[in-house]
Amino acid sequence: MSRWLPTDSPSRLPHGPTHQVGVGVILLNPVDPSQMLVVQELSGPAAKYNLWKMPTGLVDPGEYVPDAAARELLEETGIKAKMSGILCIRQAHRSNADTSDMFFVCKMIPLLDNDSDTIQWKRQETEIADIRWMSVKDYCDQDRWQ
Repeated sequence: MSRWLPTDSPSRLPHGPTHQVGVGVILLNPVDPSQMLVVQELSGPAAKYNLWKMPTGLVDPGEYVPDAAARELLEETGIKAKMSGILCIRQAHRSNADTSDMFFVCKMIPLLDNDSDTIQWKRQETEIADIRWMSVKDYCDQDRWQ
């Protein structure tokens, strides 16, 4: 609860939170870099459209973007990785214009346990229906993106 006094001057109280920050992960197949790792969700908008998407999630309070990207990839796929860079940032304003959404697409490099290029994954059973490699072209050509 807050109320600025006196009423004849503008409030100098800081605004509340104004942004939600999310991350998306691009992980290219080390054996065939024309392929990226994609997931299908069990529920939500992406599942409704039968969409293959990059692993995504929200940044926790106090968490850095690279750590959030690594955490989300690990949670959804069981794959350990580190961020090598940010490919793009998208900013969107909600219809009420009170809050905005910042989304970072992060390129990740897998942390492999041995000298093999093979990546083993394990889907998060409560959120992820399936995981696979998909060509970047096929990913971009999905009907929902058209």
